Amino acid sequence: MTNQIKNIVIIFCAIFSSINFTIAQSFSDKFGKGLVVFEYDTNAVLNFYNNPNEGEPSLNISVRIDTDSKQLTLKLTEEQQQWFNPETFWDEEKLLHFICTERKGNWCKIIVDKKTNKSFWVLTGLKLHFFKWKKYLPNTTQIEVIDTVSNKAKYLRCIISPSVKNRPYRCLRIQKVKGNKALVEFDKRNCPDYDKNKFEKPTYGWIRWRDKKGLLINYYLR
Repeated sequence: MTNQIKNIVIIFCAIFSSINFTIAQSFSDKFGKGLVVFEYDTNAVLNFYNNPNEGEPSLNISVRIDTDSKQLTLKLTEEQQQWFNPETFWDEEKLLHFICTERKGNWCKIIVDKKTNKSFWVLTGLKLHFFKWKKYLPNTTQIEVIDTVSNKAKYLRCIISPSVKNRPYRCLRIQKVKGNKALVEFDKRNCPDYDKNKFEKPTYGWIRWRDKKGLLINYYLR
């Protein structure tokens, strides 16, 4: 783009930036401020509380070694199996991810069943870590844009900016997050079928990663 076009786009971007706060608030009401990640091992116990600062947990989930597979697994009662449905459950990496809807100090209110929004409070610490969305997403292995027609990557963080052309929306990685936009990297080296003999210089563009209704991307950790 020429400098003149860039200046015009920047002016319009400043006008549209006021919309960001409204979208962020609506998104936060449903998806919270970020995610709580539980890293478990043989000694891990996940305590759930009805309210923050309670002395005793209302219930907990522990980790055990399965007698057949000899692998670590969560020990869930039959009743817990009915509602335990976190945001993501990566058994191989021994990670659980929960949406955090509220924070009070080191306490987070997490959704333990994403189908019904059943929630409990947890105390973050050694094995429980809270990450804001803008810190969490750049640590994913890749993301997928759900609708590439209405959410095309732009050279600048504005809806009227020219779109990135001639780049397949595959194996994208988020570099950073600013407001409702994320800078993504178009780089075939992120793909498992990447041909090392056909190097192409990476291209970057801005996409919308959220709106009032929720996430506009799917994200992956492996």
